[in-house]
Amino acid sequence: MSAFYGRWRLRSQLLALACLMLGAAVGPLSSGCHPSASVPLTEPHPLPRRSQLPLITVLAPEAAPVVPLVATLRSELASDFDLEVIAVRHETSVSDVGAALAKQKPSAVVLVDNSAVQLYRPLARAALHPLPSVIVMSSFVDRLQASVPNSLAIAFETPAVTTLSDVRSILARPITRAGVVYREGFESFVARERALLLKEKIELVALEVPADPSVASLGRVLRRMEREHLDAMWLSNDNVLLSQKLLSNTWVPFAKKTALPIVVGVPALVQGSVPFGTYAAVPDTVGLGVQTADLIYTLQKSGWRAEGPAVQPPVAVKTYLNVTLARELGAPPENEKRVDVLLEGGR
Repeated sequence: MSAFYGRWRLRSQLLALACLMLGAAVGPLSSGCHPSASVPLTEPHPLPRRSQLPLITVLAPEAAPVVPLVATLRSELASDFDLEVIAVRHETSVSDVGAALAKQKPSAVVLVDNSAVQLYRPLARAALHPLPSVIVMSSFVDRLQASVPNSLAIAFETPAVTTLSDVRSILARPITRAGVVYREGFESFVARERALLLKEKIELVALEVPADPSVASLGRVLRRMEREHLDAMWLSNDNVLLSQKLLSNTWVPFAKKTALPIVVGVPALVQGSVPFGTYAAVPDTVGLGVQTADLIYTLQKSGWRAEGPAVQPPVAVKTYLNVTLARELGAPPENEKRVDVLLEGGR
C-alpha cells in the first residue's frame, strides 16, 4: 500500500495542471460523461506501435476528468504495454467499437464511464472468449460489472458509511439518522449502504421515487423527509435525480428549508455556484489511474482472466468541504484541516 501511495502522490503533483476538479465539466457520472466541449485523449504526436508489447485499449468519452486517468495509465504501463484510446462520442455505435477492437486486437480493455460499458457490453456477451476488462469512473458499478463477462471494476461512489462518518467527525455533531432518496430499481444498492451504516450506528431512512421522477413526485418525498427528524442527507451519484430541473426546483429549496448537512458525490455540488452540498468525497482521478494499472498487471498474471474481488473500493479519495455551510452548522474551524479542498458559498 505504501508503494501505491508514493506513486499516487508523485503522479498527483506531475499531473496537477491536467487534473481538473471532477464534476466541474460533466456533472454526475451516473449514465455517461458527455461534456459540452470534448477534450482529446490521444497524444498530439503518438509514438509508433510497439508490436512486441501487448496492447491495452481504453474506451472513454472525451471529457476533461478522463485526461489525468489516461495520462496516468500511459505512464504506469509504458514499460510493459502499449496503450490506444477509442473515443466515445454521441454517434459512436457498438459496431464501431467492435471494428476498432478487431483491428487493434488488445489484450485487455479499460472501460471509462457507463457510456463505454454500454457500448462494449453487447460485444463481450456475444463473444466466446470475451476480452478482460476493467471498469472505472462508472456509477452503480456493481450492477454494471455483473453484466460484463470477464471484468473487474473500481467503485466510483464512496460508501455512505465513509462520508457520513467523516461529516460527523468534521462537524463535531451527532449523526444517527440520515436520509436518502432513491429511484425505483435501486433497492439493492440502498440495502447494501444501509447494512454498512448500521455498523456505525447510523440509521438510513430511504424513500423511493419513480424511475423517472418529476418535480412533483420528488417534492412529495422531500416533504416526507422533512418530518423524519434527520441529522443529515446523503445523495448518490444519480444524474436523473440530480438533473438541473430537479436541483433548482426541489433539492435547493429543500436544503434551504431544512438546513441539514448534505453529503454528495461530486464537488461541483459543493461549490458556491451550486450552493447545495456540504461535503463530498470523490475518488482521485490520478489515483484511479494507478489502481487501474495495477489491475491490468493482475489480469496479465492470471492469464487474462478476471479473478478475485470483482469490484474494488477506490484507494485514493479526495475530499471537499463547503466551509460556509459547515461553519453555519457549527463546525469547529480546526476540523477543516482534515479536508483536502475547502470551498465557499452559502445557500
